[in-house]
Amino acid sequence: ESLRPYQKEALEAVQDASPANCCIVLPCGAGKTKTGASLAYEFLGSWPRGCVLVLCLRREGARQWAQELSKAWGICAVDVQSAGCRKNPNLIRGAHVILMTYHRMLSDRRRALARVAQGSSGLANAGPAPSELSVSARLLTADA
Repeated sequence: ESLRPYQKEALEAVQDASPANCCIVLPCGAGKTKTGASLAYEFLGSWPRGCVLVLCLRREGARQWAQELSKAWGICAVDVQSAGCRKNPNLIRGAHVILMTYHRMLSDRRRALARVAQGSSGLANAGPAPSELSVSARLLTADA
């Protein structure tokens, strides 16, 4: 399916703005997922070794993103909450699109911060190695 005119207009506005500082606001049913998936596709076309992190409110949103990316754009996204990712943490390493809920990201961040607080030299003394899901937490706290 092609994008609707207002979705194309939103993508053009993102391209004209600084992509690091933009937000697309559309009402329910207006195709936010399709528009966002198109933006991810364009980004990965320009940055083939890049990675896109999609934060969703609920798991249903992550499923919707995965379906849209696969069906319309041929992109396989990794849902960090999926059984496959839990069983094989290496799946996330080669992913171009990572799907995660806000709740999961914040939970992983809290766990990573607790591990850092437990050991004076950081994660090395914190017991078991942090999971692949803590990658986002470490990135978020890298400047702290």
